[in-house]
Amino acid sequence: MVISGADKDRKTPRTVLSVIPDEKSPKVLVEGVNIKTKHLKPNAQTPQGSIIQQEAPISLSNVQIWDAKAAGPTKIKRERQDGKAIRK
Repeated sequence: MVISGADKDRKTPRTVLSVIPDEKSPKVLVEGVNIKTKHLKPNAQTPQGSIIQQEAPISLSNVQIWDAKAAGPTKIKRERQDGKAIRK
């Protein structure tokens, strides 16, 4: 679920298409969010060129996990039990 930016929507779960790990600013591609228009020049395969719309990555800090039981966003807490990290 997206919690910030022009596409924020706190009532709808979205699908994460991919995660782009980076130490300074990790990013995610979310379905239907941050749509950008890309203009392609004419070439041998497409003699007329084309305009396509595709998702652009957003910061990982702008995404929150969706809880199906509560039907809304939730926060994750990690604890160590017996040497293993457990999400709660």
